[in-house]
Amino acid sequence: MYLVTIICLAHNQKDYISDAIDGFLMQKTSFPVEIIIHDDCSTDGTADIIRSYEAKHSDKLHCIYQTRNRYSESIQAWDDFLFSKAKGKYIAVSDGDDYWTDPYKLQKQVDILEADPTLMACVTGCSVVDKDKNRVWEQMSVVPGNKSGRYSIREFLLESHSWPVTTVVYRNTNREAVLQRNIKMENDLFGDWTMWVALLCDGNYYFLNDITAAYRINPTSQTHTDVDKRRMGQAKLNFRLMPIVAQLLPEGYEDVKFELLHNTAWMWWSLANAYKHEHKYFRMCYCLIRYVIKSTHRK
Repeated sequence: MYLVTIICLAHNQKDYISDAIDGFLMQKTSFPVEIIIHDDCSTDGTADIIRSYEAKHSDKLHCIYQTRNRYSESIQAWDDFLFSKAKGKYIAVSDGDDYWTDPYKLQKQVDILEADPTLMACVTGCSVVDKDKNRVWEQMSVVPGNKSGRYSIREFLLESHSWPVTTVVYRNTNREAVLQRNIKMENDLFGDWTMWVALLCDGNYYFLNDITAAYRINPTSQTHTDVDKRRMGQAKLNFRLMPIVAQLLPEGYEDVKFELLHNTAWMWWSLANAYKHEHKYFRMCYCLIRYVIKSTHRK
């Protein structure tokens, strides 16, 4: 029985996928680990590289090779292909263009989760690199001040905590409920954020201020293409998504629900900024007026 399942999503990342897989294989743990790699019909040779690793490490690697691109069909790999196959008590995640730098990453995170069954996830720090692995930022901000400790969904939502997916290890429990919450929020613009909200409805998480991974700024990735379009889409989606999040929150978070439903000033500011980047200044001014009105009403 595996204690940890590593899940990696890959698509057209032939220049980077080896770094990701090497980071998985270098992990030094006192427990068994399985690695599931999902290749979403890559056309650049990524799948061939994955197959070469699978041939050498067939005891650890279990790979899924799509014959057509499922993302383009709005089929989510998490929901349809991966969760049901993960056997581990814990799940670690990474994209195919990011990579782990600390051989004890999994051991550190699992030790924290094993010591406290009320924690749903453990997240670490990470650096930011360019496509050639040159350091861009020494450390990405995950929580304010990058202070190690326990945090709840209250801080995650109200303080805008951000988890690079490659830093997360989470508890593989209550799977169906988490999945159903995620489906209610799921969209193409907020990435893994909805999954972390769905997960934190069941408990807290721990941030470990150790840099264990590198987040790569890949200019061809979905996150870093069509930036203006994504910015506008996210700004508009906030108005629909936040009420859904409020509805999903458990008892005891009435203050957070109130903020999500009634504090819309920041949403208008985000929308104004999106219109500014599109040079639609009349609409930008309208949003700024709404921002001022909403900010004034909260005083």
